Amino acid sequence: MPRSPRVRTRDGSASLSSARRAWLSQLKEESVRKLPPTASAAVRAKLRIDVEHALRLRGPDDPPLELQDVLATLVAETLMHLHETGRQAQQVGMKAELVTFAKWALGTALNECPTHLVGAPGSGHRTQTTRVVWAELGLILEKTLSGAE
Repeated sequence: MPRSPRVRTRDGSASLSSARRAWLSQLKEESVRKLPPTASAAVRAKLRIDVEHALRLRGPDDPPLELQDVLATLVAETLMHLHETGRQAQQVGMKAELVTFAKWALGTALNECPTHLVGAPGSGHRTQTTRVVWAELGLILEKTLSGAE
């Protein structure tokens, strides 16, 4: 039967005992210390909330190995989320670089084409040709770089 983590005060309200609060604070801080220093305040706060929620029906007398497993799982999930967020940010940055490179490559390729086909640099014909080719190329790159099929 789970222990109640709350005790009744004289006025009948429920509050965490100071011993339980100290125990819980220690576990939350130990968990947060396992995050990289670059983890944002929001990520650290979420982990503290997750730890508190996961241990709401547990106490200092619970088996230490069970508590370690719960905390290790929460930290691992947080680290996985951080890694995925970082990977996505890196992917967005790479996409922007690749699109910039593709625009440069298109301009370079058009400079190598006969002007009677693509227009002279700076002309309206060249501008129109560039827009038409980029419209097609941009769609292809968008699908390819986003992983869409």
